[in-house]
Amino acid sequence: SVLLLGCGGVGSMIAKQYAACNLWIAIRNLTDSKIKEIKRQFGQVKVVDIQNIPNQKFDLIVNSTPVGMYPDINSSPIEKEGVQNAKSVYDTIYNPYETKLLKYAKECGCKGKNGLDMLVLQAVKSHEYWYGAKLDGYIEEKENMIIPQIFANYGETYFRQCEYSALTSFLSADNIVISLGGGVPIAEENKKLLKGMFVVYIDSSFEDCYKRIKTTDRPIVKQKNKSELEEHYNDRVAHYKQVANLTVYGNNLKKMTEQIVRFVKEKI
Repeated sequence: SVLLLGCGGVGSMIAKQYAACNLWIAIRNLTDSKIKEIKRQFGQVKVVDIQNIPNQKFDLIVNSTPVGMYPDINSSPIEKEGVQNAKSVYDTIYNPYETKLLKYAKECGCKGKNGLDMLVLQAVKSHEYWYGAKLDGYIEEKENMIIPQIFANYGETYFRQCEYSALTSFLSADNIVISLGGGVPIAEENKKLLKGMFVVYIDSSFEDCYKRIKTTDRPIVKQKNKSELEEHYNDRVAHYKQVANLTVYGNNLKKMTEQIVRFVKEKI
């Protein structure tokens, strides 16, 4: 079961994701018209006033309200007692890094996470929209098929040629961030192109990478078992470090972001 605090812009998007679950939505100043509108949008969810949340166990509590955001750092949308029966707490607020709600979660032994990841991912999507590009996405759009289809229809050699062509097309672009596929830095011709760019290598452990890709339809996942994938990973790491101007570790998003921003500021 999920308890969602607030149902504004952010809350509505979260509600859509959890509507099929046992979802409770808690808002302030509840009226009959608000209840009808929420149920119209999200179906037969349970709607309560935030002051009258039932004393029951929740698998997840999500705060989508601004309560607790800087400078109102000593406030929490619910009291500590409301967190005691939860397994996990997610606060969409990212400033302060640890809100009062998350402090309550820690004190109650719950897992807690703030909204920094969401902020960064929103920024990434915004930057992609205005300035950025995903190399794989560019190739898929140009070839009018997804990567697995390109591999199946034309083979890996053809796909690597597409990567080189796509990378070349971005060389003259200004103010752009490119998300590279894992195989790009392997080819020598691509390494030469990357020398003219600022390259950040996000270093993640094999186990973390494996968790992310093991259920995907990537061609390499279908072709290799876990042991072979780990050997492939180890072969590639040396190439990544060779082309990187900066290496950051992907296990801490906050530190990783700060490190990249600091390095870029020093270079410009």
